[in-house]
Amino acid sequence: MASWLRPLWVSLIGLVLAFACSSDAPKARLSDGCAINSDCNSPLVCAFKACHNACTSTRDCPDSERCVASDRPFSVCQLPSERDCTYNSQCGAGEVCGIDGQCRDQCSTDRDCVEGQLCVTGTCADPADLTDGKLPVKTFSDGGLPVSGQPCRYTSECPTPQVCRSGLCIAECLTSVDCSTGQSCVNQVCTAGAAAASDAGTGTGTSGTACVYNSDCAAPFACKSGLCRYECISDVDCNAGDRCVNYSCRTPGTTVAGSDAGCIPSTCRDRSANCGVTDDGCGGVLACGSCATGEACGGGGIANVCGKGTCVAKSCSSQGKNCGTISDGCSLLVDCGACADPLTCGGAGQSDVCGCKPAKNPCSGKDCGSVLDSCGNVLSCGGCTAPETCGGGDANQCGCTKTTCVAAGAGCGFVPDGCGDLLDCGACTTGTCGAAGKANQCGSGACTASTCATLADDCGSVSDGCAGKLDCGTCKSPDVCGGAGKANVCGCPTTTCAAENKNCGSVPDGCGGALDCGTCTAPATCGGSGTANVCGCVPTTCDAQKKNCGVIGDGCGGLLVCGDCTSPEVCGGTGIPNVCAKAERPPSCQQGGQGASNTCGTSNDDCCASNTIPGGTFNRDGNPTFPATLSAYRLDRYPVTVGRFRAFVNAGKGTQTSPPADWSGGFPRVANSGWDPEWTQSLAKTTAELSAALRCESYPSWTADPTQADNNPLTCPNWYEAMAFCAWDNGWLPTDAQYNFAEEAGSEQRYFPWSSPPDSKTVDITYVVFQDLTGANGQWVPVGSKSPKGDGKWGQADLIGNVYEMTMDVFSSPYAQTTCSDCSYSASSTARAVRGGNLYNAGTTSASRQGIDQGARWDQLGFRCARLP
Repeated sequence: MASWLRPLWVSLIGLVLAFACSSDAPKARLSDGCAINSDCNSPLVCAFKACHNACTSTRDCPDSERCVASDRPFSVCQLPSERDCTYNSQCGAGEVCGIDGQCRDQCSTDRDCVEGQLCVTGTCADPADLTDGKLPVKTFSDGGLPVSGQPCRYTSECPTPQVCRSGLCIAECLTSVDCSTGQSCVNQVCTAGAAAASDAGTGTGTSGTACVYNSDCAAPFACKSGLCRYECISDVDCNAGDRCVNYSCRTPGTTVAGSDAGCIPSTCRDRSANCGVTDDGCGGVLACGSCATGEACGGGGIANVCGKGTCVAKSCSSQGKNCGTISDGCSLLVDCGACADPLTCGGAGQSDVCGCKPAKNPCSGKDCGSVLDSCGNVLSCGGCTAPETCGGGDANQCGCTKTTCVAAGAGCGFVPDGCGDLLDCGACTTGTCGAAGKANQCGSGACTASTCATLADDCGSVSDGCAGKLDCGTCKSPDVCGGAGKANVCGCPTTTCAAENKNCGSVPDGCGGALDCGTCTAPATCGGSGTANVCGCVPTTCDAQKKNCGVIGDGCGGLLVCGDCTSPEVCGGTGIPNVCAKAERPPSCQQGGQGASNTCGTSNDDCCASNTIPGGTFNRDGNPTFPATLSAYRLDRYPVTVGRFRAFVNAGKGTQTSPPADWSGGFPRVANSGWDPEWTQSLAKTTAELSAALRCESYPSWTADPTQADNNPLTCPNWYEAMAFCAWDNGWLPTDAQYNFAEEAGSEQRYFPWSSPPDSKTVDITYVVFQDLTGANGQWVPVGSKSPKGDGKWGQADLIGNVYEMTMDVFSSPYAQTTCSDCSYSASSTARAVRGGNLYNAGTTSASRQGIDQGARWDQLGFRCARLP
């Protein structure tokens, strides 16, 4: 199911449940605490963890209250208790403390504010708030929140490190949100740190791009949970009374981009649909039910109609589509994404395909130089014939500026005008023009006239050196006068590669010779896109490569998203990458044996078990500043054992001669997260070299003898080998958020994975392998030795203790991504996030993490894999 449809199904199910059951529990009133809208008395909505009146503009709010939009999707009337501030950290999420000492929506343009408000000095304000078009600056005499410190006018009057703010000496910050972008609050002082900078207000963000403001995103996307996304998919995503039109919330009765926001949605009957999900004709979707036993939606070959047989859903790529919303041919709609500017969906005339058709010929009215068409393509409008130059007249126009007799220093006779003709500089009043050998100067004596032959000229008009001019004739085609760059000499004007819009191979120069236009950079080839002597590459398709899931290369340096599999099939289920199939045992366990069969844990459990985690929303490391939402996934019950890794080594994998397939082993919901072919050089050259490298430090678990300790957790692999193993084993190295979600038990936010209640700090040797606990043996032990007592909520063992475990993410502290939705952080850093602690670190909790170089080996470091649910 397309990811954007899941919230719809959740909403539909919620409606059914609402009718099926009821509760007499009292509802929260205005300003009472809440978690979701249904906690509040209708029509109040839950925002900033309290019940509020919803609003569209400030005029909808009681006197002295302001309409704010920072806790979307609803705009709400700001409660009096949420208004006054001194620091950003005293305001709700998405708000900052304005220069007038009031919590306000942060903005880059007016588009980020609610109706009728203006963006002034980075915050939203009603016109009535302004004085001379500005917000008043708060001073000590204005009152507001109580603060402490001596009165001041300048920071220099305050003791270090305090600053003068609102007329008092106070701390510069309480938390990092009080500081400028790129700074962190350290000991109440704003210090340059790892906070991520924001390119606010660019308006170029496409679907999935990180953002702070709506204006960071290109229309119709809006900033939701830190990412550019459609503002809505259906009406339920908008304020009450508004409708979702072309993925934007609109007030009925208005017309936007040719779509009537007040249009009447069609019904399933109108669409002749009796099952699945289809569009309603107004930018929303219709749920048309399910089929009776023995029938399938689309089974008869007609989408959204029940019929006999099985319907095979078609992905966007298999239908040759890459934008818009289309039917999968069975029961669902598929979101094929959006196009990057200047491409538009259907722009080249093919529906649901990104393209661009220039509005007109950009060379119309121009005769030289390069210009951009409306689709961003560079086109050559040709060149000029000497002596004209491009821009010699107007821009992109061939032209020539004539010289003058004065500029040429001529007092008589004829001189070249610089544009292929002659200037008549007149006759001498006394003396002879060109006398005494002084061309074009009057003097005494005679002048000996030159000829075309003595001047070596064979075309055009030239001065004879005296007072006359010579006609030296015309040229035979293809030569032109001055064509080879020498005035009044016949020659052929050769063209250029640029003028011919060619950039590779050999092309005629127009004069009987050839031009070398260079070579192409792989993967492009000369003529590869079908145009001779132009570098290009025709991307392959998922179908052409017989792939139907995950992410693969397109053969031209880009990536193809080949879709998701339908349960019970998983991507690569039979060991063939990017092909849906019913899951078999991972390759590492197909041969069985110690550590790869039912030999793990305290009850001979399956060493290859991978338990499903339902996903949800939680706070990373228990910190509300860093929320994350995850889709369902599986996480291996145990760390990878020596026995499972032995199958990997025996298969000859993990070496430079047998690396993972390009971009395989990535988290399917994060593009570019798979195996980068540049990493191959970081693998061992041979299997023997890899086996030797696994004997690192003092206590490695790897042995060449398969009978020894194959139930132990593998130690000493580096990050590249962990990524390669999970790719080969039909999974991926878990993201930092996925591992932490399992530790914290999601929204339970457990202190330890086994903590019950969640804040319980009970720990002893019966739960975990920590060397400094009473009774510990001082060395790692076989996986699952403390199971099930030390297991996490979903059955994963050894999430803390025994060995550290690697994740996919680059390490960043604090988190570089404030909000996270199925995310994985990558950057130009070699430090990777590891979790879980090892046996020497009894201080490790579910919130503990650190960074280790991706090339490092350690006899206390291992990993486990994540998989599709």
